[in-house]
Amino acid sequence: MMFLVKDNSLKSNIDNEFMMFLKGENFTVKENWNSYYGIEWVFVNINAKQYAYGKPGVACGQLVGGHAITIEEFHTIYNIYKKYEGKRLMEM
Repeated sequence: MMFLVKDNSLKSNIDNEFMMFLKGENFTVKENWNSYYGIEWVFVNINAKQYAYGKPGVACGQLVGGHAITIEEFHTIYNIYKKYEGKRLMEM
């Protein structure tokens, strides 16, 4: 499940608040994926708990919804999935 998260804060520093959040949630950088600096988007796979910095003109995988989302929207979606972490498929 790959999300494309876009925000101007992502291009200023690889250790910005969102990246620190991902690292704090035990996300790791996707292997064999070169980083580009100054890019304001990042690919985030919540199933694999991996992220990859954006590359101009290159997709990291198939995107949920086929469109970028904001950091705030990502947090909303991630919190829904995190709520059910460790539960059986139909357990609410």
